[in-house]
Amino acid sequence: RLSSQRGLLSYLRTYYLCILFDLGRLTIERLLEEVYKDFKGTSLNTLWEVYKEMHLIGGIEEVIQALRSKGHTIAIISSGVPDFLVRDLALELGADMGFGIDIGFLDDSLSGTVGGELSTFTGKESLIKELARQRDVEWKEVVVIADDPNNLSIMEKAGLSIGVNASFLVRKKADCLVDGNDLRELLNYINGCGEVNQGKEFLQEVRRKLVHVWAGAMPFLANIAFFPTINFLVLLVVLYTLSEVGRLNGRLVPLLGPITVACIRKGERRGFITGPITMAIGVIMSLLLFPAQVALVVIWILAFADTAATLIGKTWKGRPLPYNRSKSVMGSLAFFLVAYLCSLLCLSPISALPVALTASFLESLPLKDDNISTPLGSGVVLMFFTG
Repeated sequence: RLSSQRGLLSYLRTYYLCILFDLGRLTIERLLEEVYKDFKGTSLNTLWEVYKEMHLIGGIEEVIQALRSKGHTIAIISSGVPDFLVRDLALELGADMGFGIDIGFLDDSLSGTVGGELSTFTGKESLIKELARQRDVEWKEVVVIADDPNNLSIMEKAGLSIGVNASFLVRKKADCLVDGNDLRELLNYINGCGEVNQGKEFLQEVRRKLVHVWAGAMPFLANIAFFPTINFLVLLVVLYTLSEVGRLNGRLVPLLGPITVACIRKGERRGFITGPITMAIGVIMSLLLFPAQVALVVIWILAFADTAATLIGKTWKGRPLPYNRSKSVMGSLAFFLVAYLCSLLCLSPISALPVALTASFLESLPLKDDNISTPLGSGVVLMFFTG
């Protein structure tokens, strides 16, 4: 935020340095030296103004209050923010203490120098070790909430580590992950509840499938403007890829990033989510390889039958399939019924049966992703019956 106040070049340079740091290509000492050297001459008033304008992550005050009520001691520790600002933040949020780096001043302006224990690679570990000693606390009782690689050493020692909108290296090492703009999910992990909110989980699946059904509109758009639709899907793949790279490094791209966070399951947070890409590829290949009517049917099967299978399967789990226990008989039956209805768009009731059965079988296989195999496989069978 402060770098943006100094112009576009300063912002881009700082952003680039932060990326190198997140990837482990730049030490914390070098990062601070380069960044604060660029901030030289910034007035103290400007520093305070930028600090006051920064938005806090949602639920942070509620989280701190809840944790303190359980007897936890809360320390806000930063290796990037000046000490006096961190202490002010800790006071504002109701934390027990706050610690930051020491920065130099010359006539009420930043001198560009950085110092203090927390400006070094081992600073956080040394500080926490001393705080733990003072309170007779062992490392296994420490909870570390982190986002960048400067916290990796203390994450390894802590009893519990939680990554919040974390960079890639932290995302791989953290015991738990929280993405998005609501910190209250932390309470389940720290309190040891391990609760799964079934209602929230189902709503997440609904959001996920609402994104899924967008594919149903593509055949109509392609009928109006075929190549612009293909180009749009390719562009969407590129933008989504960039968005995922950002998410995996703790930076959400506007629109796509928040949508992804709202839809992904907990077990998917550590890695690159390929589903939207393979779905777009499945739609593109269907539009390119099959006649318009066939493409419409197989894309609708992909969009609507898969959605029905997930939502019905999550609601009435029932008996799992013998060859794929991650999917249920009820879910597969729902997929078959919707796929059958979609096939009736261009086939007789009898001819639609093998198409729906093929699509249902392909969807039920223990594959990591069926967004390509299902439309293409069912499309081949559909072509056979339509001549």
